[in-house]
Amino acid sequence: MTQPVGPAAGVQNRERIVGRAQATSAGGGRAGSARRRPAPSAEQPDSCATIPSPPVTHELLLAGIDSLYASYYVDTRSRGFDWDALAYERETLRQAKANRFKELPFGTEQLALMPMGGHPYTYVLRNADFIIRLGENIVPACHVQFLAKGLWLSGIGRQHERILVWLRSVGLTPTRPEAVGRVDFAFDYNTPVVDFGKDNIVSRAELVAAYHKNTVPQTFQIGKGSTVVRLYDKVAEINEASDKHWFFELWGQTENVWRIEVQLRRDRLKLGAIRTIEDMAELGADALRETVSQHTTLRCVGQDTNRSRWPLHPLWRALQSDIDGLEQTGLIRSIEDKAGLEWRRRRLVLQAYGYLKRLGVYEYLQSDQSALPDLDRVIDALGDDVRALHSAGSWNHEIERLIAQEKLGL
Repeated sequence: MTQPVGPAAGVQNRERIVGRAQATSAGGGRAGSARRRPAPSAEQPDSCATIPSPPVTHELLLAGIDSLYASYYVDTRSRGFDWDALAYERETLRQAKANRFKELPFGTEQLALMPMGGHPYTYVLRNADFIIRLGENIVPACHVQFLAKGLWLSGIGRQHERILVWLRSVGLTPTRPEAVGRVDFAFDYNTPVVDFGKDNIVSRAELVAAYHKNTVPQTFQIGKGSTVVRLYDKVAEINEASDKHWFFELWGQTENVWRIEVQLRRDRLKLGAIRTIEDMAELGADALRETVSQHTTLRCVGQDTNRSRWPLHPLWRALQSDIDGLEQTGLIRSIEDKAGLEWRRRRLVLQAYGYLKRLGVYEYLQSDQSALPDLDRVIDALGDDVRALHSAGSWNHEIERLIAQEKLGL
């Protein structure tokens, strides 16, 4: 999730990425919004019984919006938008089955047109920052999923403005304010010791699930539907699934990061009077406070039979404090794309090195020599095999396709 969530975060170009934040005082929200949680009393224990002394410090590395889904109401009857041309481009793409997408200069954005739609929308276009779904005969006619990288680096306010500019540039005039359907808030903490488990979770939700890898906890999911809270090992998720390597640069570290994610969908957002992106910027922090104080908490296991009276876990106390400080907390951070490319290149090199070892095994088993094949011999043999397969024309075509794919974030 990306940009801090205090009032006008992003809508007035003031969205900020919270990095290594220190909480400060924060102002109130609209009348009727949730009250701020008071600071923990001196009587409240400073740590769980299982936490070593001194207790682990949970440092906030980043906080903001990681994903947001919004529907845009536009006039599809405008003569400025050529639905027939878009249909022709997609059908041409579908007939050329070898192509996975077609890169189009489309209004103010460079987008990839995908061969298949996304129900109930006929057309899907995307780049590294958002996925746009369009339908000529559906209301709302445009649905946008704002992706993590654009949100973390630019903020929801600027990304929302990009979409509005793009809609007008292609002849789709908005007819009413957009509607937010889902927002994912994220809080990333330095967590050198994982001293909590499923038994530490106290929630109103019926579903509390834990997922492990080799007996090591990696993900806890609490709730489903309109309110979902997740705690998970973000470093493991990056390495095994998402490949969002640029977070390492934003955090300033490559290990010991756990994410607390709060996902709110339309029904819960409406309860908090959050309908538009501007509403979300103003009232999102209030919805967060209610969720992490009333819906779900992480607590130290105690003797009291009423689990809601168990002392808060230090990680959750840090989370509540950091949410209270969101409106006036934050540092602007940037990342270097080339550093991310080097990280991914390094991973490919490590994988290639592993394959070379396997090829060395086959080289040894296929030969009559008793000496183990060295690296140079394996690389030489591989080079001969690759050159036999190589076609300059197809190589250039595929490299160009992969370059376009990388630039579009596909």
